[in-house]
Amino acid sequence: DYISNQYGDYIMHRWEDPLMKAHADAISFKGADILEFGFGMGISADYIQAHNPKSHTICECHPQVLPKLYEWAKGKSGIKILEGNWFSNVNNFKKYDGIFFDTHLDYHEDYFFKKYEKWLKNNGKMTFFNPSHYKRMDKYFKNSNKVEYKIIKTDKKSMKKDREYKGF
Repeated sequence: DYISNQYGDYIMHRWEDPLMKAHADAISFKGADILEFGFGMGISADYIQAHNPKSHTICECHPQVLPKLYEWAKGKSGIKILEGNWFSNVNNFKKYDGIFFDTHLDYHEDYFFKKYEKWLKNNGKMTFFNPSHYKRMDKYFKNSNKVEYKIIKTDKKSMKKDREYKGF
């Protein structure tokens, strides 16, 4: 399974499942307030929900993904959906125990990495997934005494194999 944009570029892939679990596990715990940027296929959201957070705010802008997000959210408590790009929703953010930043072709990333700490509670954690920008991460984090980070890499065979799957 995968999601692609109007140009046929892959946005979310089923092979990302173990990565999404690792991100969710890094920021989630029972009773936490979680902020997630990008719903995609809902893989990470399912893993976040498995931790029973108090609140789970999801910011999503893709018009084809939003109906799937609303359907997924039915019957779940503590879900808040923010429609639109995250940078147009900054005034709607509060303080969170965990933030997961997973956006596609986000050209406001520099702004996010300058501002995310103000949305974190004390001892809060942030994780992100953006395979095209890992080499730039030192720029954002090397001078922060609040950040510890590690890079999770995928194997290229998995990426090639994913291209054989059918979209929904």
